[in-house]
Amino acid sequence: MDSARTADIERSRRIIASPRARRALRQRGIDGATLRGSGPGGRIVAADVPLAAPTARSATQCTSSMRRAIARRTSESWATIPHIVLHAQADASALVALRAEVVQDIERRHGVRPTITDFLLRAMMISLGEHPRANRVWRGDELVALDAPAIGLVVGLDDGLAIPVIGAGADLSVVARARDLAVTRVRSGGAAASQPCASSLSN
Repeated sequence: MDSARTADIERSRRIIASPRARRALRQRGIDGATLRGSGPGGRIVAADVPLAAPTARSATQCTSSMRRAIARRTSESWATIPHIVLHAQADASALVALRAEVVQDIERRHGVRPTITDFLLRAMMISLGEHPRANRVWRGDELVALDAPAIGLVVGLDDGLAIPVIGAGADLSVVARARDLAVTRVRSGGAAASQPCASSLSN
């Protein structure tokens, strides 16, 4: 480990801050050593972080390889893929009620607790299956139909974003398990962006 990295770690250990504050400091590129928190004994709490200005170190952090890759791919996407933006509102009260009705039974029988995101992923997969013309990608000079729906799920990391691919599941519990697995792998560094982390749970 280089000396600069070692110094950063030692300085971080000396900073008195809550876990949420430490995470917020990292995300905003703020050197906690420059702050005096509002907590007991000057402890930095999460509410102190938005009031602080990013330090010069944030400029270096923003040039990490992951952030460069995100910037490059985003630019390529907007430059090469036709985009259409639709705005709509939906009453999701029935969806919230349905989740409340089935969540405990699914957790008891399958050991996974589905979120609203899982319901939306499953609905998108069903829709793509019912409308195969929407389940296509542009490759070279032609449109290619995909064999099965697959949806990229954006996962926030401390230093950027990753997009694990969730494959089509047989039911809601499988989708929820695939989402859990994909997010866990990405956040633990076990899968790169845009890799199909949950293919073993796909049809």
